[in-house]
Amino acid sequence: MTEWIWLWVAAFVAQIIGTLTGFGSATILTPIAICFVDIKLAIPMVAFFHLFANLFRLAFFYKHVRIHIGLWFGVPAILMGMLGALLSARLPSDWLQVALGLFLCSFVFVSMRKGSIPHLKPSNSTLLLSGMGSGTLAGLLGTGGPIRSAALLAWGLPKEVYLGVSAAIAASVDITRLPVYWAVGNFPQELWTVCIGLVVAAFLGTWIGRWCVQRVSQEHFIRIVLVLLAVMGVRFLWKGIDGII
Repeated sequence: MTEWIWLWVAAFVAQIIGTLTGFGSATILTPIAICFVDIKLAIPMVAFFHLFANLFRLAFFYKHVRIHIGLWFGVPAILMGMLGALLSARLPSDWLQVALGLFLCSFVFVSMRKGSIPHLKPSNSTLLLSGMGSGTLAGLLGTGGPIRSAALLAWGLPKEVYLGVSAAIAASVDITRLPVYWAVGNFPQELWTVCIGLVVAAFLGTWIGRWCVQRVSQEHFIRIVLVLLAVMGVRFLWKGIDGII
């Protein structure tokens, strides 16, 4: 039981960061969960946590969700995510990680240098293309949060709208993949107690994260997200180059 407490604490901290930035909770928690259980169990367990983390985040920010953005971005993201998952075994993931890392680092560098995020008009075409790109990378690499966040930032959304839309899209993706894990038997009965603890950690982390969001200005909020995007970019670059070498 003691080891699960440490996992729950890690989930709590990861969800505070995820609520404050709109992404990253699963990316942070997955390598930690692998220290406790086999990776085949860790991935669905974190996906279960991630679903409730986004549902709780959505419950706090649902009033700010813009359905138009969610549909035009989320639907192609889900569909292309499935295609990306099918292609993942055939395409070189290391080079894809390098490409994604370069994109994120470049996005952060340009934003910091100009002192503002490069803005895109949230038209139907840009929403559709951004959703397709985010979903494809999510299927190929297992994470669409960073590219989704970069796109949402580029539309100049207020932080509450950004967090609400991001949570709605992420929750939709989680709902489509969890039944697959259930069907293949990656949810043994002994993990349910752990998952209940993760749900509690997700709620508490979301509550604290929301408290932090309310006390951070829009400018500081964007800087926090950019810092985490830079960290993710460097991480993708490191893993990709390491795999190629």
